[in-house]
Amino acid sequence: MCDDQTVAGDNEYLRMKNLTRRQFGVLSAGAGLSMLLPRTANAQEVSESEIDVTTPDGVADCYFVHPSSGAHPGVLIWPDAFGLRPAKRQMARRLAASGYSVLVVNQYYRTQRAPIVETTNFAEARGTLMPLIMIMMMTRFFGANRSWSEGLAILPFAIFGGLAFTVPYYLTGVFLGPEFPTILGALIGMAIVTFAAKRGFLVPKKIWDFPAVAIWPANWTGKLRIDIRGKSDAMPLWRAWTP
Repeated sequence: MCDDQTVAGDNEYLRMKNLTRRQFGVLSAGAGLSMLLPRTANAQEVSESEIDVTTPDGVADCYFVHPSSGAHPGVLIWPDAFGLRPAKRQMARRLAASGYSVLVVNQYYRTQRAPIVETTNFAEARGTLMPLIMIMMMTRFFGANRSWSEGLAILPFAIFGGLAFTVPYYLTGVFLGPEFPTILGALIGMAIVTFAAKRGFLVPKKIWDFPAVAIWPANWTGKLRIDIRGKSDAMPLWRAWTP
């Protein structure tokens, strides 16, 4: 009976093309709440180490933690967009104390060793990482291949774009006052990113695009059709920025 239910559950999972937003939110909330639980009862002593794993496309820096004695089941943790950091190491240690050998991967090993961010305070990292997060969500949910990794191709430029906003935002707030970051931060960042993009600085060689319009799901489009190839009157720059 248990096997029948397991097989049925596996088949149902395989039939699911994607998680819904609600399901993803529930899973994320559950993972976050699990980190608030107290120390595991009868926790085992663990041993931990930083290791390098050789792969066909580079060396992946990883964190490995396991009970200090005996053989145990293995768990592979693939971190979220903020990468391998102290919070993920803490999660791995909790699992190891419960009797698992846990390997946490730095999924950005092709471009940068961990840590990707120096803080676990998401509010501090949000502005810098938001461009990368949005692009990865776009390639995952709207790309032809439904791939997170395709979004990583723009990692260097996305981080640069995030810093081009957050650094001027921070400096204007410190030296000019709290009224200026919202006004000047975005304008300065836009000028820096536009200048860099026009010169191809850190821009990926391979261009990502949405799938052909002919295969778009019906809920992607409305009844209004706009031909962007048609001629239109150019709007002066001053008028575009006029309230």
